[in-house]
Amino acid sequence: MRKVLNINANWKFIRQDEENVQAISFNTEDWQEVQIPHTWNAIDGANGFDYYKGACWYRKEFVLDAIEQGNRVYIEFNGSNSITDVFVNGRHLGQHRGGYSIFRFDITDDVAFGKRNILSVKVDNTVVDDVYPQMADFTFYGGIYRDVNLVIANSIHFDLLDYGSKGVYIIQENISNEQAVLTIKSKVANDLDVEKK
Repeated sequence: MRKVLNINANWKFIRQDEENVQAISFNTEDWQEVQIPHTWNAIDGANGFDYYKGACWYRKEFVLDAIEQGNRVYIEFNGSNSITDVFVNGRHLGQHRGGYSIFRFDITDDVAFGKRNILSVKVDNTVVDDVYPQMADFTFYGGIYRDVNLVIANSIHFDLLDYGSKGVYIIQENISNEQAVLTIKSKVANDLDVEKK
């Protein structure tokens, strides 16, 4: 079983300017309400040169149905540019570097089922030496610019932490007009404490 729940609606957003960096807290009274996909460069990014590059914060409250307890829960970003730090209920889950690929974090042990959870995401489109591309003739729009989903899976599942893939690979071999030979490979994860086949 694998269930995907889109959570694009009803996010809060604030830009982290140098002058307000100390004032940013998780009190969202001054935050703007946004929907995902979202970029903070929608207007200033139009010229491609003089646009805001820096960190911004997103925040989202969500509730997972108590019936899902016992399953694994992942947060999935289909694209955010370009350095993304993800927090659930105040715990830092990790960082993704790069703006153009799907990534996920396992949030199972950090969520409360049947209760309110808080997802906080820091996204930074500052140009840095180890995140590519570094130069181009287009704007490196900052923000969460593709869907965000909660993915719920059984404890034994195709590996969802395999570099943003779905854990299944199809390799085409010996292709002709009459037939094709396919090799299907999969990576399976077992999150139980016991071995299973």
